[in-house]
Amino acid sequence: GQPPSMPSRSQSVRRLEGSAGWKSAFRNRNFLLVLVSFGVGLGCFNSLLTLLGQILSADSLGYSETECGVMGGILIGAGLVGSAFIGAIVDRTHAYKSAMMVSFGGCVVVSAAIDLVLEPGRATALYVLLGVMGFFALALLPVAMETAVEVTFPCPVSISSAMLLLMGQVSGIVSVFVMST
Repeated sequence: GQPPSMPSRSQSVRRLEGSAGWKSAFRNRNFLLVLVSFGVGLGCFNSLLTLLGQILSADSLGYSETECGVMGGILIGAGLVGSAFIGAIVDRTHAYKSAMMVSFGGCVVVSAAIDLVLEPGRATALYVLLGVMGFFALALLPVAMETAVEVTFPCPVSISSAMLLLMGQVSGIVSVFVMST
């Protein structure tokens, strides 16, 4: 049978279904801030991964395909570590906003540093900086997803998650075209 009371307040609140959930999410200023900031960030990250080989290739900066592949692997590997690490901290502290600010700030600083060392013969510096970039950039994924779920409640989780990923893909497509020209 059913328990005499719901296990939490959120269980007793009726979820918004269909278009009501979408409308509610798009009227939520906090969700729109997360959507745009995370979506653009994810798009830039995706476009960097897509174009990394072209940016660093033998034709432009002299790095081999193997070096470019290792750099991409470091970017993703460090990102997985960052996601687990920062995700665990946020899970305990609930400091979503602080985690997002630190991660975005880290991405901006590291992007500037990468721009400064983006020249032939600086592979070690690029390995380190791309690792730090991955650590901060991919750490945003679980934090942004959870933040979006929190700010859009009682919308279904699928609405906020789908919109974040869609925005990331759309901005990634635009970013690839911009970076390619």
